Amino acid sequence: MPLFRVRATLRTNSALFKSRAQAQARYRRPALMGGGGQNFTGFDLTDLGFAAASDTTNDGVFTSAVVGPTSITITGTGTEDLNGDGTPLVVTVTASNSSTTITSVVK
Repeated sequence: MPLFRVRATLRTNSALFKSRAQAQARYRRPALMGGGGQNFTGFDLTDLGFAAASDTTNDGVFTSAVVGPTSITITGTGTEDLNGDGTPLVVTVTASNSSTTITSVVK
């Protein structure tokens, strides 16, 4: 994989990993301190400093979905087509109260 493709992948992944860590910290923070109080209900990307619940940055398009009170999914669609087929990298991070699952799709 050429270096520019690796960098594009790392930028999208890095943004998602940072968002996942912030989301889990929000989950653990008491509600009285502006956190989720052990609950992801009502969470969206604005809780992490994004401009909107679905936001476009230099790293890609990011969306989030609450899967349940203890689990969320954050998806990042990269800005670059890594293999030239017209489809950008898609990375999905599912964060729960105790674990993280990461799925990368390069079509």
